[in-house]
Amino acid sequence: MKENPSSLEDLYESYKRVYPWHRGPSRVKRFLGWIDADELRVSFFVFIVLFTIVAFLDILVGVDPADVLVEAHGLLMDVLLFGCLILWFNLRRDERVRKRQYQEILEDFSYWIAEEGVLRKVGSIKRLLDMGGPKFLPSLDYQQLPKANFQGMDLEGVDFSFSNLNSAFLNGTYFANADLSKADLAYACLAWAVCEHADLRGADLRGADLEGIKLDGAKLGKITVGQASSIGPRTYVTDLRGVMGLTPEVLMSSNGWEDCYRDLELACGKAIPMPTDLKE
Repeated sequence: MKENPSSLEDLYESYKRVYPWHRGPSRVKRFLGWIDADELRVSFFVFIVLFTIVAFLDILVGVDPADVLVEAHGLLMDVLLFGCLILWFNLRRDERVRKRQYQEILEDFSYWIAEEGVLRKVGSIKRLLDMGGPKFLPSLDYQQLPKANFQGMDLEGVDFSFSNLNSAFLNGTYFANADLSKADLAYACLAWAVCEHADLRGADLRGADLEGIKLDGAKLGKITVGQASSIGPRTYVTDLRGVMGLTPEVLMSSNGWEDCYRDLELACGKAIPMPTDLKE
């Protein structure tokens, strides 16, 4: 039968697989563990040790204090130069790591449609925008972002093609030159959004709030995709039925509006194509 541990050392040896070495009874090991837990403490500890060794050698050899002062000035410049360089490299590295983490969240959770998933993806998009603007965003095509809140955000040139933005809050969002082709924008709030030169071909905008929206040069109407697929090409048409706040003047400032599904008040003197779901 094993005897009970009679000392702290024996007790620690009995549980050394549970407790790390710097949590044991040895004060020296605990002190070294406390230093090792922080980079600043490690640097300061190394500085103290090296300073002590150099000072001892100076006294032993009898170095002229003036020589020490000259070397100290050179060392100070080295510390300043290399310190700034290392800091810059660390900041760049941290930025790249965080950028990649946010982009991986968007890639890995692209089809996560639950509220938690949408919130995480929206948070990643906002952080990437804070880091470097729209250029830091990857392609957001086919993203599931229903009821996402992008109010007033700068999303210029971002690819949202085939994305689900159903009932999203896009008030005042800057979508200039963005790709929103075949995006689901049904019942979304696009009031005062800037969609100049954006691609809205095939987008589903049924019931959306388009009050004050800017569509100068935007592409509306038909888009054909899947020419190389096994099931053949499919054509989608921008659907503006039931939209609110859209005026004929704003609609006619876009390109291809004549091919859109729309209500009679937005006919603007052109024939309205019959939606495929009403044919037969």
